[in-house]
Amino acid sequence: MASVASVQQLLTPAFTVDIQKVENNAKRMIERCQALGVRLRPHMKTHKTVECADIMTGGSRRCIVVSTLAEARFYTDHGFDDILYAYPLPFDKVDICADLAERLEMFHVLIDNELALAELKKRRLKDGKAWLVWQKINCNNGRVGVRPEDPAAMILAKSIAECEGVELAGVYAHCGNSYHATGLEEIQAVAQETTTATLDFVQKLEEAGVRCPRSSIGSTPTCSHPIPDIARLTEVHPGNYVFYDVQQMMIGSCQMDDIAVRVLTRVIGHYPHRNQMLVDCGWAALSLDSMGKLPTGYAIIDGHPELKLVEMTQEHGKIEPISGKLDFNKFLLGSLIAIIPYHFVRRFVARVLVVVVLFAELGICVANVSSRLGDILSAWEPPVKRFCDLSTSICRGLNLLLPVVSSSCPLQWLVYGSRSMCLLIETVDECHASRNSLAVLCLVCPIIVLLSQSNSCCLSSACVATKDSWSCRFVARWCSWMWIVSCLPVCPM
Repeated sequence: MASVASVQQLLTPAFTVDIQKVENNAKRMIERCQALGVRLRPHMKTHKTVECADIMTGGSRRCIVVSTLAEARFYTDHGFDDILYAYPLPFDKVDICADLAERLEMFHVLIDNELALAELKKRRLKDGKAWLVWQKINCNNGRVGVRPEDPAAMILAKSIAECEGVELAGVYAHCGNSYHATGLEEIQAVAQETTTATLDFVQKLEEAGVRCPRSSIGSTPTCSHPIPDIARLTEVHPGNYVFYDVQQMMIGSCQMDDIAVRVLTRVIGHYPHRNQMLVDCGWAALSLDSMGKLPTGYAIIDGHPELKLVEMTQEHGKIEPISGKLDFNKFLLGSLIAIIPYHFVRRFVARVLVVVVLFAELGICVANVSSRLGDILSAWEPPVKRFCDLSTSICRGLNLLLPVVSSSCPLQWLVYGSRSMCLLIETVDECHASRNSLAVLCLVCPIIVLLSQSNSCCLSSACVATKDSWSCRFVARWCSWMWIVSCLPVCPM
């Protein structure tokens, strides 16, 4: 248990968890599922930690749900198995899914269309292993899945069951519409509708001779107050219950005392003229999910029902009294305030390197040509690599000359070009970009660099030297293109 002194020393905003409440919430959910005779497959997206995952699985490290492949890899690396990737199969990530399926005893994917099944058929797993595929059905949630009453649902299920190298693992439905409920009666109405639709579909499959070994529904509201018919399912997959939040309390999933999370923030400003104080916690540390429509604004300020979080920027929050004057003596500068978030799903703020490519109208043409260019460069890599090692060294050497080359020097366009190429090399080194992605840059960057610098000294000196002839412009463009290509084979893949 953290001491008061250590909490006071935390840098804010700080996300804090009451571990005892986490354990109590997890224990209650495990006991509910045991009493119903259904398997609990807890969702990891709320916390994304090994510690909470151990608590939610009772230490078994098996039978979990993830919403991203980063989560799947993380839990795989930490010894978890029987992982369901509950997201419509992304076609560009089939190889990543295959790697996980081959590493783990059980890795499940989810699909809701025939094209996704075709992608799995094209990527057979090693050692005769079968893809474990769940069919996603949409029971009025309105997000992902095929409606169970739609004939396409039966056709897809049969296709999965009959496909070589693929196994129908189960039917999966999410009760996301329970988040619009207000009270126990509405929560259980959603649970009943989803459960009935799922069980009816499974029965139709059995009558059609399609074996479906598992059926799963879930959301924190419906699993916090389960209906008797849930016992007829094989699994449930709630996730937020490990922490709960203000939204869950307002829906009716939990009580205030069940909420295990707080965001600590410090008072950093007093503004009596507008009857407000400023805290160092904005929407980056909380969320804008409530739209500020709570009686207490965007969240609840723990222990102070008289206060309202009225406005947030990315890093700041404005707090004022719901009525009357704010007593600033109760909230000294530097003092801590605990905020209970409206909705908590762990968010990460990451530095992302983005390459912005103009001339997007080149579209598929660029992509197709770049793919061919990538193939050609790959085939010619051994002899070309030696040449490009030398070319890149020259490029970097010219870059060092930039400070001493005057604006009137005819070679300045070459030096500026070398600087652009060095930046490209550094970008590629950081991104570990694929060969085809670099090929796109090979086609587009010369146009962007040269046209965007058409009025700069980068080309003007060379053009003046030859009386602005078209041949010089062509040579300048071609040379800059070749500088980019020279970088290609020496970049790590």
